[in-house]
Amino acid sequence: PWFDMYLCARESIVLNFNPFMSFTSDPRPEYNNQLLRATNMTVSAMRFLKTIRAGWLEPEIFHLNPAKSDTQKFRKLIRLVPSSLSWYGAYLVNAYPLDMSQYFRLFNSTRIPTLNKDELKTDEKGRHLLVLHRGNFYVFDVLDKDGNIVKASEIHAHLKHILSDSCPAPEFPLGYLTSENRNTWALVRQKLLDNGNEEALKKIDSAVFCLCLDDFPTTDPIQLSHNMLHGSGMNRWFDKSFSIIMTADGTAAINFEHSWGDGVAVLRFQNEVFKDSTERPSVLPQSAPAAVDSSTAVQKLTFNLNDSLKAA
Repeated sequence: PWFDMYLCARESIVLNFNPFMSFTSDPRPEYNNQLLRATNMTVSAMRFLKTIRAGWLEPEIFHLNPAKSDTQKFRKLIRLVPSSLSWYGAYLVNAYPLDMSQYFRLFNSTRIPTLNKDELKTDEKGRHLLVLHRGNFYVFDVLDKDGNIVKASEIHAHLKHILSDSCPAPEFPLGYLTSENRNTWALVRQKLLDNGNEEALKKIDSAVFCLCLDDFPTTDPIQLSHNMLHGSGMNRWFDKSFSIIMTADGTAAINFEHSWGDGVAVLRFQNEVFKDSTERPSVLPQSAPAAVDSSTAVQKLTFNLNDSLKAA
């Protein structure tokens, strides 16, 4: 019923379904630089991904009596209980493990528009990050072929390269299409595929997540809310499982597609990324980007658009 309710809905997912949650600013002002914070959050997000896939993420627990159950003493004790009985030990102190089956959809996932009912797609083979800047699409690997996180200094360099790209916004920004009526978007997406854009769309769909770098600052809470919830639509891809949006002054938020899961998984991810990126930053204000050729490591996606697609 959950999936049918969301995936069968034909209204735009923007405003109707996709929510956003803001990050608190880094307590150290010098770490709120857009390039610095984007690098640190990207690395922290990849640490979270690896923790999930290694099976090391601490279970999500609802504590009715946290004084008894949300303690180091209880954690040490429950580890000694056989897994077949550990649930009962938790029950005795009113601690209830929550379902975490949605977590695998956090990364490498997207909502695919199809007529009458959309589909969810997850491709864990994707090792690249999708970055949007001025409505342009860029991808580069954040995991190597062995699944290790690419050096933070290299991610730093690649993001600097993207932010330094003076290319203007495209004449026909495709991000707008993800805010369309779902049947309308499904028909246009099929036209994109038929017109030779399969590889570019596959790169978008399989990216670990989407990082949207806006080139303007946040001015006030109302403007922040409008920008993080919908914005102009040009510098967004609303179908991705989640996007980290960051403005020029380092203000950040998560906008997430709702059909794959609820806010519990996203809030856990957000809290862990904030904690890790502020307490264990991978790059510092004095850090220099790696001396690598980002022009070859970063791929700028291009699209073949005929007159019909330009009119969409």
